[in-house]
Amino acid sequence: MARGQYKGSFPSCVGRGGAAIIIGLLLSGTAVSAEDEDASSERRGPPTRPFFLQLGYTPSQIFRADFRDEPGRVTVLHHDVSGTVIVPLRDRGLVNVTLSRDWLTYRFRQNELLEGILEDVRETQVHAVYMGRINPDWSLFAMGGIRWSAEHGASHDDARMQSGMILFQRSWLENLEVGVGMLAASRLDDKPLAIPMASINWDMTERLRLRTTRGLNLLYQLDEAGRWDLALNGEYHSRYVRLRDDGPAPSGIFRSRLIATTLAILYRPNPGVRLGAEIGFIPWRKITIRDENETTVFDSKTDPGLSAAFTASMTF
Repeated sequence: MARGQYKGSFPSCVGRGGAAIIIGLLLSGTAVSAEDEDASSERRGPPTRPFFLQLGYTPSQIFRADFRDEPGRVTVLHHDVSGTVIVPLRDRGLVNVTLSRDWLTYRFRQNELLEGILEDVRETQVHAVYMGRINPDWSLFAMGGIRWSAEHGASHDDARMQSGMILFQRSWLENLEVGVGMLAASRLDDKPLAIPMASINWDMTERLRLRTTRGLNLLYQLDEAGRWDLALNGEYHSRYVRLRDDGPAPSGIFRSRLIATTLAILYRPNPGVRLGAEIGFIPWRKITIRDENETTVFDSKTDPGLSAAFTASMTF
């Protein structure tokens, strides 16, 4: 690719996901990605339409794991549906706007305090992304979004979180970009978060790519036609949920944090369709519940566990 041409090597910010806050998006959004759209557009040539519509669906599950510090165990079921409008700006980059809806069920067993809560969690997320080239050496990624995450019966006014990020990337070689930026986000139970970020986008070979903006992501193209890809990912997930008013922690906050590594196989039968399946290993996870007075009523790590997910997206 000629130096100065827009490469589109930016984070997707749609989480599987994934998303709202980058570190909190992993399980809150399907893999509907502007980076994926750009990668597929390279295969089919320059854009000939003013916009594209991408629809995605991802069911996933974190299998049963026992708590270490408290009695009981937990299983998580997750369904995510999303729609993204992608607007190519030719040599100036891409703009996309995404609306996603998530349904989660936490199945707690052998713990009287937790049984019956978080069986119906709903998340809605809206965010916009711009990615484009400033000059032959520098490119820009900017994102802003709002997410509502609440148990059914909780107040949605108290379940809103905002986030924004800006990232500047510099092309050092034909196949290497290094970036620095800043992430800012609000959280339900803590002070607003503001942290610096760094990224590396490295096309190591014609088929092997390294991305570090959303954790550590390695993507290997298995065939010359670009239909089959193998992806190895390592990421940190954080999720906040506002609890209902009549539960064991009325109007409280549920927080889940975990580190996950996944191996995924991705298939593109044509440039507009993507199918995928993945398995994952979760070496570390912690669940915390606080009531409306910020008193901790539950706090425990879990044993290591496994996860699985399927994803499907279609671009029109």
